[in-house]
Amino acid sequence: MPRTPTISVRGVGNVSVPPDRTVVSFDISTMDMDYSRSASDLNERVATLRAGLKKSGIKPEDLKTTSFSIDPHHEWRGKDENRRQVFLGWVTRHRMKIELPIDRELLNKAFAAIASDEVKSSIEISFDVSDRDALRTKILEEATRVACRNAETMATAAGCKLGRALKIEYGWSELRISPLRYERNLMMSLEADATPDIEPDDIDASDSVTILFELL
Repeated sequence: MPRTPTISVRGVGNVSVPPDRTVVSFDISTMDMDYSRSASDLNERVATLRAGLKKSGIKPEDLKTTSFSIDPHHEWRGKDENRRQVFLGWVTRHRMKIELPIDRELLNKAFAAIASDEVKSSIEISFDVSDRDALRTKILEEATRVACRNAETMATAAGCKLGRALKIEYGWSELRISPLRYERNLMMSLEADATPDIEPDDIDASDSVTILFELL
């Protein structure tokens, strides 16, 4: 029995959507010769940050830890045979993030709390979409339409008719979002009402499907 001819076509779906969520990430770090003091100083600054966020109308419990570490910090000093490592202190580092709706006034208040003299933190901002499942659906629908359209075009050009889909494969890729970064020295020079007026660009996402069709 002759084998049924087939054609395998890959379709790429590209979707651009406006972000609806701001992710503010930041590091707070302290260094002290005493292990306990280093950790205690950092905890005080985090407590100050939580209080500042609460005062600004932001829920302190929305502040999430992404990493925490306490490490010895050394520096090489001297030359040749006198070169040696010198212990400079314990560095305690707490990396956190908070997710907010895209609201300039609320973002300004978060900036003011995070970049205050008492907290002393650098800031990194990125934008995201809340409903990734809906975005994924849109991308796969577009990719499937593209694959079917291309398959129909090629089958017609080859003098064939496109039959049913025999197999569909796809692989989901994470969204790649380029963050906007603001250094602490910039943020410290700004009042809350003078924070940059950020207008985020649309988020571009893509994925592909490969469909195996029979040819009639």
